[in-house]
Amino acid sequence: MLRKDRTNHLKMRPIFYKKGLLRVAETWFQDAPSPPIADIVRCVQIAAPLDGVNCDEFSTLVVDLTAADDAILAAMDSSTRYEIRRAQTKDELRYQHRPIRRFEDMREFLTAYELHVVSRSDALSINRTKIVHLAQSGQLDLSITLDKEGIALTRHVHILGGGTARLLYSVSEASRSVDRERRNLCGRGNRLHHWLDMQRFKSAGANRYDFGGFYTGVTDTKKLKINEFKRGFGGQLTLTYNCVYPLTLKGRMALAAWRLLRLRER
Repeated sequence: MLRKDRTNHLKMRPIFYKKGLLRVAETWFQDAPSPPIADIVRCVQIAAPLDGVNCDEFSTLVVDLTAADDAILAAMDSSTRYEIRRAQTKDELRYQHRPIRRFEDMREFLTAYELHVVSRSDALSINRTKIVHLAQSGQLDLSITLDKEGIALTRHVHILGGGTARLLYSVSEASRSVDRERRNLCGRGNRLHHWLDMQRFKSAGANRYDFGGFYTGVTDTKKLKINEFKRGFGGQLTLTYNCVYPLTLKGRMALAAWRLLRLRER
């Protein structure tokens, strides 16, 4: 169970991991509090860009959890509210959650992610070294919805800190199902899943629920459908920044090579 003050007051510590030969220090929702021992620092989803640092805009959809539950529900579209009610009253779904403390707590999720997401899209495999350090930091949370037979329908992994519960990874069984009724059940279960996550994080002290990104383009139909799903929950489109800067010569050389590669790809 989450401590009452965990997501609201926790100052997230940097995590450290290797990416190739580079030592990376990564923070979420804030700049690094002091220069860490690393080649590169990544500041993920901070509120404003850092001066003199390479920063990319990152749009996301955020639900205000400080509002009353009735107000949060009222901000959702009617279809989302209906699907949540039906899943609650008729589908006999179960909801489970647990903190992630070690890599083994993520093993089943990672297997499902490879099966349902990576094998069926252009998504990259999850950096397991990074996950190990996030798990050990105590900043990850796993939740699952199961059908009445006890089979997992949807899985969510969130990163927690600074008052924010941010969706990091999700898996739905619907991606491999050819049965329309089963896919519809997964869709209802996923909407209920997000609502139960919101309520739980709110009771634990979080004041923001972040859907983990919002596609701002117009050509990718799959991402536009995901946008539509997220929009159903209401929320505010929010601009954040992902910033990267080097601390060593090795880091500067790696970032220079990365920028050159990006220019060639345009």
